[in-house]
Amino acid sequence: MYILIIIVIFSLVYYKYNNLFTEITTTKIYSMGTGLDKSPYHNFGQLVQNNVSYEMEVKISEGSIENILKIENNELDFALCQEEIAFDAVSKLGAFANKEFKNINFVCGIYFEFMHFIVKNKKQVSIQINTVDDLRKSNNYKIGIGPKNSGSYNNFFLISKLFNLVPISLEEKSAKNTVYYVTGTYNELFNQFVNDELDGLFIVSSPNNIYIKNLVKNDDVTFLDISDNVLLTDLFSQYFYKKQIDLSNYYTEIIKQDTIGTLASRAILICNKNVEPPIVAETIRNVFLLQNIINPYDDYTPIEMAFCRNAFTLHNGAKQYLKSIGLVSGDIQYSYDLNFYAENVVKNYWTHDKIGNKVFSI
Repeated sequence: MYILIIIVIFSLVYYKYNNLFTEITTTKIYSMGTGLDKSPYHNFGQLVQNNVSYEMEVKISEGSIENILKIENNELDFALCQEEIAFDAVSKLGAFANKEFKNINFVCGIYFEFMHFIVKNKKQVSIQINTVDDLRKSNNYKIGIGPKNSGSYNNFFLISKLFNLVPISLEEKSAKNTVYYVTGTYNELFNQFVNDELDGLFIVSSPNNIYIKNLVKNDDVTFLDISDNVLLTDLFSQYFYKKQIDLSNYYTEIIKQDTIGTLASRAILICNKNVEPPIVAETIRNVFLLQNIINPYDDYTPIEMAFCRNAFTLHNGAKQYLKSIGLVSGDIQYSYDLNFYAENVVKNYWTHDKIGNKVFSI
């Protein structure tokens, strides 16, 4: 009798696992909202599209807010966004205070996106910008901040507020001591910067951004440190991670290779809650397998990819995949030590008290 029960249980577990990870045969075309053409988000979407076994359409968008709204309105199946913006959405905070989001599920983290605040080195010392506070020296500094409603756009206003800056659109006129902001695509803004039409750029991006890499080859610039504001680290730790920009990703000259303090948010993959679990499991599996290609410039481990904040609902397909791999690190010291690794996952990141058949105390 006991043997029969064991066989039945094994069969059910095998069926469930096999059903989750067998080759997808659906004819449905799934959609993924990314970012601007040739942006890191768009490149990520194309990489996933080329590796999943189902048919995916990669859609260009203006960024996080557009993607989040389209997931909620059932216009997208998957989307990329910055974690802090999705956090505000599901928590009814900030710009989303009057809207309820019910369709957003968390799939996984992808990589860290660093705040790059870049300014021109000017010949006139009196107007040279060396810190964010220096933006109050003049009333006509112009900063390019990405497309409207992008992650760069929204984070710029947060940073400005905490540094007591009141930026206004360049289209407005003001006699006050202020900072002007300019919106546009990466290509538009970087060209304006090179042509001396902008004094600075505020770009939230993964390390080794190709636009920044090309920019520093021909322009003399300074990367501003924005990590030393106490309010940022104390009040907004749920949004941001304290990081450093490694300038060796941008400069080949040793004398220019340094580290600059900054803040980072996570780029995360979300999906509509109604996407079938096998589709989500197949997607997250490929993200994990492709991680060295997706993020070769940052030490971003599986434990950070699996981190799901309490505010988010983890999609069941993602949960099943993460259980199936046991969240074992690629690091040799952890590769055979599931208990140690799982304990640390639960302690530092995991929102659930169970991984596979192991139960932990949070």
